[in-house]
Amino acid sequence: MLSTRSDRCWFVPVFAGFIALHLVMIWTTRLFPFTDLPNHLAAATIIRHYSDPAVSFSDYFKIELFPRPNVFHPLFCSLKFFPSVEFANRVFLSLYILLLPLSALFFLRRTGGNHWHSIAAFVLLYNYSVSWGFVGFFFSISLVLLFAGLLVGYFEQGGSGKTALLTLLFVSLFFVHALAALFALLIFVVCGLIRSRGGPLELLSRLAPALPLVLLFVVWWRSQQGGEGLARFLTVYYAGGFFQSILPRAHILFLDNYHLYKEWYGILAGSALTCAIAAPGVISLIRAHGKSDRGRLVRSVPFILFACSLASFFLLPHEIPQQTILYQRFSVLLLLSLVFLGACVKRSGIGSLPRTLYIAAAAVHLILWASYFAGFDSENKGFDSSFFPPEKTGGRLAGLIMDHEYRNHAVYLHFPSYYTVWKGGIAATSLVDYRFGSVRRRPGGARLPHYKEWAGKTDGSQGRYEEMDYLLTRGNIPKLAGHHVSGRALLREIPPWRLYDRKLSD
Repeated sequence: MLSTRSDRCWFVPVFAGFIALHLVMIWTTRLFPFTDLPNHLAAATIIRHYSDPAVSFSDYFKIELFPRPNVFHPLFCSLKFFPSVEFANRVFLSLYILLLPLSALFFLRRTGGNHWHSIAAFVLLYNYSVSWGFVGFFFSISLVLLFAGLLVGYFEQGGSGKTALLTLLFVSLFFVHALAALFALLIFVVCGLIRSRGGPLELLSRLAPALPLVLLFVVWWRSQQGGEGLARFLTVYYAGGFFQSILPRAHILFLDNYHLYKEWYGILAGSALTCAIAAPGVISLIRAHGKSDRGRLVRSVPFILFACSLASFFLLPHEIPQQTILYQRFSVLLLLSLVFLGACVKRSGIGSLPRTLYIAAAAVHLILWASYFAGFDSENKGFDSSFFPPEKTGGRLAGLIMDHEYRNHAVYLHFPSYYTVWKGGIAATSLVDYRFGSVRRRPGGARLPHYKEWAGKTDGSQGRYEEMDYLLTRGNIPKLAGHHVSGRALLREIPPWRLYDRKLSD
């Protein structure tokens, strides 16, 4: 809580200032270096203009919204009262910028931790999930923190207001991101088992807010296929591969900011930022050893959040069938929960050194990411809607992204989807192959080849793009893949980007 008026006079402008500066970054950056974001923008564009006779989306795609999870971002960005999908996405990112630090502050107020610890959230704004463009999951982090904050006192006292809010958050999390909803369910059940003071019937009544979420998952799971394959995959994984994956997970030390620079420079920058926000919590826990009430600490919501985040990060696999990058998404929750746990142990206040570390780390993080965004914009100057042919041509586009990296991070994989976002054109894209995607291939509809994301490692398309009208390339085309552009006319060129027209013989 805000302990003194003087303290409030310092905290409020610092907190609000960081939010304002990050919002300025969001609204002044043209292209975001978030890997999957172009696909999500394309999905929102298809939903927004699906019934428009001027485009041919309905010939190639079908839309599935219920009972599918992870539909919040495409639905939000497709709302027609926004002037464009990209404008709506900036609003979405702005809400995220506001919600993450505010939800951290809310959690600290609910658990009695000092408000200055919430500054640590700014250092994790552009975390691993953001860098990969996992729009649903990174937005859900704030909802999980709000959910965990509401659990304080719930199992001891109940209350119809909290019950309604928890139910609403459960349902919201399902439509924002299914994995985050399952994580919230884990926290909820563990918290109930540890903190509930009544008998089994009392505990069951307290768990009632989770019932709508469970029903949503049942309805959705029954509409899917492959559940048996998932169970078989996990059985094999935990019997063998899991043990080889434990040691590499030490990269949590730099995971959320390592892509700021290439190679060791990025690892050092990420490690320094992580240590700056994690050190106060670790020191508080070490000093509290043998002095604090261990029973109170273990029963606390911050500890339960920390334990569930730790288990998720170190026990989940890297991937499951049709879904990749799983455990890495929980790095931000693990680091934030460590900050909260240290704040919970040291309830009396915060020293000048931890406060200085948080502010300095947040300021350095802001400067580094502002440079990162500006550099990315500069590298792609000229790559805009005018680079593509007009949508009235009705042509279909595919991409051969040979050079897919910016500062050693694969950010260009899905840039062909900007043809859909900017021109309403049809592009070969992997968005239709996302397990939780709301835009799917239309059975029996017009043919669209599968998109090869990592074309730079091999020939790439294996001839699948021969019938495509346009070919977007980035980087030099090796001899192995030279036949893809042979016979095509070079329509646009802003190195390393090139756009090739139809075959000259057509």
